[in-house]
Amino acid sequence: MRTFLKYVTLCDSDGDPVRALVPLDEVAEADMVRLPRDKPLRADIVAPRNIALHRKAFVLLNKVWPHTDYPTIDRLRAAMTIGAGFVDETVDPYSGEVIWYPKSWQFDRMDEIEFEELYSRLIDVAIKIIPDSSRDDWEAAVDEVVRM
Repeated sequence: MRTFLKYVTLCDSDGDPVRALVPLDEVAEADMVRLPRDKPLRADIVAPRNIALHRKAFVLLNKVWPHTDYPTIDRLRAAMTIGAGFVDETVDPYSGEVIWYPKSWQFDRMDEIEFEELYSRLIDVAIKIIPDSSRDDWEAAVDEVVRM
């Protein structure tokens, strides 16, 4: 089951704070009612992705690309993702060489927390590609396009 919860702080009968995950809305409440109450449950908790940040990452790519020799945005995205350290590794069975593949940016492959870290590191990579730039320069350039 996949449902949405929110993290809240409640007070117990003594007034002490208790942190809890509670249903986000009526749909989530209906999902939760179906869960067994007398058995342990396992949950994978992820923060849903923010589409605005996803778009900002692509704006950043489009701002960096003219300053590179990469033939396509996809190649730049792969290179910057690897440069940011977001990789899957595999070993070539013939040579034993470790090969890096860029992690996918798909919503179901990377949660919000991980994508925020990726975005921050992508800016670090952009600064290495264009040494006279700064984090503030890139944030301002991206924000200007996003506001349009």
